[in-house]
Amino acid sequence: MIVIHDRLSLEFSDAYIGTRAQFEALGQGGAGMPSGASFSCTRSMRAASPQSAGAVSSRVAGKAAKVNVATGTPLAPSAPTADAAGYMYAVTQSANAAWLNPNGTTWSIPSSGDMADCNTAAIENSDSTTYGQETYRRGLDGHLWKINWLNDSKWTDLKGTYGGDISTTPKVESTWDPKAANTEVVQAWALDNQAHMVRRDSWKDSSGAERGQYFSQQEMGFPNNSTTFQSTPEVRRWAHGLEVFAIDTDGNMWYGSKPDQGDWRWEKRGNNGSPLIGQVSYNVVSPLMDGGSDLKAAYAIDVNGNLQSYDTYKGTSGWKNHGKPSGKTLDPRFGVATQGVSASPGRPGYMNIAVGDTDGTVSSMQYGDAGGAWSNLGMKTASPVTWLSNPAKAQWPTWVNPDGDLRLNGKNVGHP
Repeated sequence: MIVIHDRLSLEFSDAYIGTRAQFEALGQGGAGMPSGASFSCTRSMRAASPQSAGAVSSRVAGKAAKVNVATGTPLAPSAPTADAAGYMYAVTQSANAAWLNPNGTTWSIPSSGDMADCNTAAIENSDSTTYGQETYRRGLDGHLWKINWLNDSKWTDLKGTYGGDISTTPKVESTWDPKAANTEVVQAWALDNQAHMVRRDSWKDSSGAERGQYFSQQEMGFPNNSTTFQSTPEVRRWAHGLEVFAIDTDGNMWYGSKPDQGDWRWEKRGNNGSPLIGQVSYNVVSPLMDGGSDLKAAYAIDVNGNLQSYDTYKGTSGWKNHGKPSGKTLDPRFGVATQGVSASPGRPGYMNIAVGDTDGTVSSMQYGDAGGAWSNLGMKTASPVTWLSNPAKAQWPTWVNPDGDLRLNGKNVGHP
């Protein structure tokens, strides 16, 4: 395997499996793995779907079991994800997608549906009301793909307009018209191979047939189509629309909003005096103090390795410098993981924040009304860190360590 790392953003790093000659041909061609190239692929004769009755060969009910940790298929340094049923997904170093059961005890690499096809660079899960549980991926071929576990369990190539190529991990969110039934649209956001924002919508027409269409940033009302970006936009669905955050290649933060019943609006929020690099992480603590205001914060790392945020709290908005752990410099390759913990009677709320520094050490902060202090977790990551929605209220972020094992809620749950 040959891995090309971009020091400013792990999302622009790629892993290629093949011979040196194939890699050199790849570099000359400037595209995905050469068509027809042969390379090894680790396949497992296991289940077709994490949601099917026989998905996991040894489900554990009612008691803990020993984790099945193998040595042959370590995980790649790609961010893990999770679905609503509690399955955790990750990418292996053989470029397959794998999942871990909700008990955190058994790994599987499915062999049917062409899932184990050595073409997975990064994955993102989608739990859609219309489509059910789906997994999106960026392929090593640069295409956007998806698989629907409840239908045909087969990867579908979503190559379309704008060359069909994406250069970053997709971010998937849904939107809908609250005044009309059956209007859900599932949106997959990414950057194209020109570093522009691109979005693919999926929906069902009146006959129940699935439709899809790509949209450029110009078609989303962005004010300057020549503006390029560094990584996948951060997209969040709230009660009445979408919010989007992105860092342009000049180091400025942009904010976009799309009400369900309105048009796109974009605002350039700049930075806090130093250019920003990498990706934005946006979250809300609702409320931060019992009976008080919500804290809304968009986080990013600046070129000096400090954590910056654009906060909205108590009716005011502005930049805040959260610094960095003592003696460390934050690395945007590992992202910024956030988890909002709301206040309750007698207990203030706070924002859980986790980051990685330039040597891969993971640090965290609980940031609240009185501020917060950095704490070194004493462990290292090779992937972006994230707070998964499952398991619920996890007090630890999740990541892939340098040995290719998944660290889940403070425990090493191995790899397939």
